[in-house]
Amino acid sequence: MKRVFCLLITAVMLLSGLSAMAETAETGAASHTVEVRDVPLIIDGRIDPGTSIRLWFLDGVEDLPYVDLKGFTDCLNEWVSESGTDFVWNEDPETGLCSITYQSNGSALYFDFEDQSVRYSSFETFGAAPGRFLLDMLSFSGTNSNGEPELFQRMDASSLERKGAPQYIPLGEYAIPMVRQDELRLIPLHTATELTINLPIIVMGCYFNGDAVFFGDSSSFVEMVQDPQTGEQTRALSGLGQALFDCKFTKRSPQLAEYGFGELCMELDYFYGLKESHNISGFDWMMLDAGLYEKLVDEDPAVADAALRDFINFYLDDLHSGFVMVSPMTGFDTQLPPVKLGFSGNADQFHMTIYDKLRGLAFPEGVPFYQEVGDTAFVTFDEFTAAPDLDYYSLDLDDPASVQDTISMILYANRMIRREGSPVKNVVLDLSLNGGGRVDAAVFVTGWFIGQTSITTVNTFSGAQATAVYLVDTNLDRVFDETDCLLGEYNLYCLTSPESFSAGNLLPWLFKSSGMVTLMGDTSGGGSCNVFPLTTAWGTSFKISGCKRLSFIKNGSFYDIDRGIEPDVVFTRIPTFYDRQKVTEIINSLY
Repeated sequence: MKRVFCLLITAVMLLSGLSAMAETAETGAASHTVEVRDVPLIIDGRIDPGTSIRLWFLDGVEDLPYVDLKGFTDCLNEWVSESGTDFVWNEDPETGLCSITYQSNGSALYFDFEDQSVRYSSFETFGAAPGRFLLDMLSFSGTNSNGEPELFQRMDASSLERKGAPQYIPLGEYAIPMVRQDELRLIPLHTATELTINLPIIVMGCYFNGDAVFFGDSSSFVEMVQDPQTGEQTRALSGLGQALFDCKFTKRSPQLAEYGFGELCMELDYFYGLKESHNISGFDWMMLDAGLYEKLVDEDPAVADAALRDFINFYLDDLHSGFVMVSPMTGFDTQLPPVKLGFSGNADQFHMTIYDKLRGLAFPEGVPFYQEVGDTAFVTFDEFTAAPDLDYYSLDLDDPASVQDTISMILYANRMIRREGSPVKNVVLDLSLNGGGRVDAAVFVTGWFIGQTSITTVNTFSGAQATAVYLVDTNLDRVFDETDCLLGEYNLYCLTSPESFSAGNLLPWLFKSSGMVTLMGDTSGGGSCNVFPLTTAWGTSFKISGCKRLSFIKNGSFYDIDRGIEPDVVFTRIPTFYDRQKVTEIINSLY
């Protein structure tokens, strides 16, 4: 970026190639040799015959593909539009300003080739699905195929929405080329994807291996296989992964290396949700200060991947961020140097080991997901899971085998607690080893406990703020009322520890703010941002704390929940967490 260019050119003269690239990008008028090629396109694991994408390659550089924005708009309509005509391309003949407009709500993404920048009229609504809340983190629609109410109800009248101001990104300052030549309006494929498909619309990484373009989640490229001799589970490439890693490149061109660094800094500057709390003025400076710049622009992709992994795990050191998979250029079986963890990563491993060991001693055959001890019911799960394709209304809730995810677990527990002759007076939700998961499941559990659930979110990029209010249907009568929650009928408790993270941290905050649930144990582990998967321009998969930050409102102000929440009743000994007879005695001594 420009401020980095000045420093390095003056001090160490490392960025001569990048500065030249930036100068070319700023003019937007240089003449390039152009090669156009149609390559196969594989979307989310689907290999549809004849599906292709048109790419442009400039000045003989084979590993840095571009797209023409007009044609890319047609691709958006083909790939992600419900109507096939949602996205409209326009270029003002007088100003030269280009735009992609999302017709469903009129929001637009503007491309200024003179200023070398892009601007969202409304980041939150560009490509947003109709009928959803602003910043809605729920994937369930709330109705079935027949239009009947199902599981969730969005309470429009109670919800608050503020869209935030238009957002401007100076691509030129990050040496991200925007090329206007003849009738072409070109930007790199990876940048086009990050600005449209992966951010406001859907989460879908972009990969180019020289022969094809892959759009999809990194998990579709790997699978767990069992060693026939040792029985150990190891990661291996899936069939799709083998196709991706059949890569024609083993080194990065200087152009890709420099562009990839700028693109990486741009993604983190605008879409990392903890930038302010980590006191990061800019990721270019932070990487320079960490001594990682030269490695991140090295032509060897393995060197760059190792540097990115260390940057995420050691310098960012937040548990939502992590390195996921090396680049296809690096090779799946390439051994990177030993990983280096930061303070938070090491502390998490330490706490996890202790709590997991002590729970294992208390429950050598595994902790039951539902257990009654005297008049107290314990519900335990370590991850919030949900299955949108599961027909919850047809489950046999008298059979514990019907439990397939968190939502079906709650449906079963609700049936058991409310059964005729039930002794249950107290209900404990054990989140002591819960590391988070699907927000849908978290909303369902919260609604089961306290009824109306308010999820407050702030977008750190756009400044948008929203509070979405939900009700849930736990007795499966398709009516959302007071009979769906435990509040008022039972004494409610939540057990937390330093391992109660992300959604496992969100629930204790919601319970605390309600004033209706007693927190027990130790301070929860924090984690306020959505997990946001990204790829580098050379195909490395990683994840960060995204720009959607879970918060709570007090006196009209929004506060994040990243520091965790202190319990009302502190357990000073970890074995107490899993001595359920003792926990029941403590509860009964409180009233």
